Amino acid sequence: MTASKRSQSVIEKAASVAALMVLAGVALAEPAATKPAPATPASAPAAAKPEAPAAEKPAASAELPSAESIIEKFIEASGGRAAYEKLKNRRIVMKMEMPMLQKPATMTIVQSAPNLGRIDVDLNEIGKQQSGHDGKVAWQTDPNTGPRIIEEGPEKEQMLRGVRFNSEIFWREMYSKVETVGQETVGEASAWKVRLTTPTNDVSYMFYDQKTHLPVQSLATQKTQIGDIETTTSLSDWREVDGIRMPFKTVMKMKGVPITQTLTIEKVEHNIELPADAFALPEDIKEILDSKKAPSTPAAPAAPAAPAAPKRP
Repeated sequence: MTASKRSQSVIEKAASVAALMVLAGVALAEPAATKPAPATPASAPAAAKPEAPAAEKPAASAELPSAESIIEKFIEASGGRAAYEKLKNRRIVMKMEMPMLQKPATMTIVQSAPNLGRIDVDLNEIGKQQSGHDGKVAWQTDPNTGPRIIEEGPEKEQMLRGVRFNSEIFWREMYSKVETVGQETVGEASAWKVRLTTPTNDVSYMFYDQKTHLPVQSLATQKTQIGDIETTTSLSDWREVDGIRMPFKTVMKMKGVPITQTLTIEKVEHNIELPADAFALPEDIKEILDSKKAPSTPAAPAAPAAPAAPKRP
């Protein structure tokens, strides 16, 4: 395999984990994340600010519904808060189709309240990927890059938003600001465009069907160890499972990577009995943690030099 093909393979597989995290959050986990441009230094002359596109400007309240009302209508349309609150854990089995795979990959996502999660991806001839969060440690293993701890920073923050169970009803905790910034046509749907801002000042977008109130598309910048990957994700085939509606089909396209991922849910289970080690750290991840905790052995002090023999008179 050439260096360019190996590089593309890493990008594709890293993006697949990002796609799974979007699906695991079921629409609100992390629809997008883009950092605003840094402020102009005080020493620099003030430049005139260009006018923002019309779609990005929140219109008067008489013209657009509030983002709060749009999100709450989505919660009601997808089952309602009471239905979500009855669910304590979830297991999803799905298939992922993409050009690099000779046959569909098999994926299992397990989540439990409040923030436990694990994703296992069987990529057939390529190998297996795993990622998860045990309540304290975020981690990932990859057949190309090996095991690693996801350290504090944007990538871990995004994972934590993704594994938050029933994140849909906790949107006020996940986002410090929500705004309706316009309406656009997505496929055949007229959709409200909602901008979401996290406490860490990441900006995100979600498009809600004006008739069904369900999300139809998100724009995302997924955080991965190889850098940010911009994605467009389409959500469709919403079906009811245990009182809530979920998108059974997710199609993700990545900017700069000529591939499309199609994720299709095959089975969903709620409130199941999970094994005690369902979210336990893999052994290779434990070894990394142990190596960080082990104190470094100080070098032994140098032996004192032997005294010189006295000179004879």
